[in-house]
Amino acid sequence: MSEKRKTACRRYRIETFVAMAIYLAAVFIATQVSGNVTDQTALIALSLAPIVPMIYAVYAFFKYYRVMDERERRIASDAAALALVISVLAAITIGFMQSLGGFAIDDVMNWFGPFMIVVWSLIRIRIGGPDW
Repeated sequence: MSEKRKTACRRYRIETFVAMAIYLAAVFIATQVSGNVTDQTALIALSLAPIVPMIYAVYAFFKYYRVMDERERRIASDAAALALVISVLAAITIGFMQSLGGFAIDDVMNWFGPFMIVVWSLIRIRIGGPDW
């Protein structure tokens, strides 16, 4: 890996870590404060607050994606495709289980994105080897 790509990878990891830390803080604060807020506009702002760090994480990824070589791009793309398939199958399975009363998760859609990101990361590490 070239020095430019190593630097970009390091920057990507730091930016993503910071974005996810802000995301967790935003989710925690929003869930704690939302019970005491009655103003509809404030509730909408609270519900959208976690989206801002996620947008920053996506921006950090695409900055890093531009520096990747063909092999790294292929790994990222293949991992994204597999993660999408696995996540959709998991969502369908959970949906059927909930409709039949065999399984219950509150706010399933809040977990779909993080689940998909974790699956994508694990697949990317598995496909990419020690570089990831």
